[in-house]
Amino acid sequence: IRSLLICILTILSLSIPMMTSAEADKSNYDYSKEITVLQSAGVLEQTEVSAAELSSVLTRAEFADFLAKLINARTEDSGVVFIDVATDNLYAKSINGLAKAGVASVPQDLKFNPDAAITYDEALTMVIRAAGYGVMAQTNGGYPTGYTYTASKLGIRNIVADNDSITLGEGLKVIYDGATVGTYSADKITADGNYTFNVSDDTLLSIYQRIYLQNGKVYALNGSSIDNEHTADDSEMNIDGLIYNVDENMNADYCLGNNVEFLYKTDDTKDSASLIYLEKESGDRELEISSKNIGTFNSESFTLEYSKSDESSKKISVSLPRSVNVVYNGRSNDSSI
Repeated sequence: IRSLLICILTILSLSIPMMTSAEADKSNYDYSKEITVLQSAGVLEQTEVSAAELSSVLTRAEFADFLAKLINARTEDSGVVFIDVATDNLYAKSINGLAKAGVASVPQDLKFNPDAAITYDEALTMVIRAAGYGVMAQTNGGYPTGYTYTASKLGIRNIVADNDSITLGEGLKVIYDGATVGTYSADKITADGNYTFNVSDDTLLSIYQRIYLQNGKVYALNGSSIDNEHTADDSEMNIDGLIYNVDENMNADYCLGNNVEFLYKTDDTKDSASLIYLEKESGDRELEISSKNIGTFNSESFTLEYSKSDESSKKISVSLPRSVNVVYNGRSNDSSI
């Protein structure tokens, strides 16, 4: 018995750190981008979302409400679509709207199970249908494998802690990923099941919320510029020659001269655009060198030689990624300095 107890305690001692590590990985993901964008889209309220809320289990009704708000699918019809979703249900307009839009299926028992935890496969299925890939997913095997396969091909296959119940944070990421892929529409479906599709640069965010995802280089910000060609006034950013309004609470100073991924929203007339979220592209590195310590820059190998300090004559050579824009005396350089 003593040996058995020792074995059990040993196994538990080994498994607890592993579970703790998994929980840590799950909670360490930064959902700030998803929250900021979906708040701007009117999917979430403009309040702080706590870590406890992000790790709470998401119900089918809550997920349906988020998705319906994103694609403006909430219906004012008072009829009953699901027998377990009464007309006075808080989420009835969203649930019924998704059913009428073909995003949520109506089973034979006419039940939606609004208070049940939504599974990962169910969340993916709704998002795939909303983006127009439903026919493709059905052709690839239907629910659930056809939808998970299609999602994986689109790059929205996420790692979740539990497939049978996802958290609020995981659900928001599924919606965000599905809302930023190009939408598809069926072009032709023949009697034998063959089909063709038209792909669009439009996404669910751009179609329904006028929110666009782009990549570009920041040339000017709040009156500062990395060259003589691009300018930007206070509270403005110049990305690839286009001007965007920048909220004063957005910390964007570190992005000057960098390649960035950003999301912006246009007004009703599309005459102006405001930045919602931006971050430097992975791979960008900052290297501050006193100008008098700069030695040479080789444009062929993209290597920069400089002195380690003002006092030291030791030379250091560093290789730069090709995405780096070398600026010297306010001008971009494509030759040796």
